[in-house]
Amino acid sequence: MTTNHPEMLDPALVRPGRISKKLHLGYMSTVEMEKMYSYYFSTELNPDQRRRLQTLEGSNRVFTPADIEELCAENDSIDTALDQMLKGTE
Repeated sequence: MTTNHPEMLDPALVRPGRISKKLHLGYMSTVEMEKMYSYYFSTELNPDQRRRLQTLEGSNRVFTPADIEELCAENDSIDTALDQMLKGTE
């Protein structure tokens, strides 16, 4: 179950035994993105891919885990996912 407003859920729905864990999925750091890309594509990023990903540090572009998962699902490789992700920033 996911929600942007957990405070609005009926207490009977989220009582112990029904919901046992709560995770906050905020914006990802480049380190977290690298781990997600590596996991999804079952390979480590090469130095050039890491460099490209690090260009996002300090920028105002932000990505959620759902954004990265969608990029992975829509692309056949880390390079094409990064191309799409970095469009307009390089």
